[in-house]
Amino acid sequence: ETLLNVIKSVTRNGRSIVLTAVLALILVYLFSIVGYIFFKDDFMLAVDRIPNKTLGMFKFRLPLIPLQA
Repeated sequence: ETLLNVIKSVTRNGRSIVLTAVLALILVYLFSIVGYIFFKDDFMLAVDRIPNKTLGMFKFRLPLIPLQA
């Protein structure tokens, strides 16, 4: 019975729950943008590039076909 009451209350107010979740996502997104603007230097990381050896096998050329006018 308690579970049935919980399911009824959630489904009855489903639209407001979804709108609250959308508002929360928008606020988190805006907060992250503002944080990135003010703390941009803290987001930058020094990365050493590792040469990718698997791309060597994909280096090929397609034959050029002249276009006829």
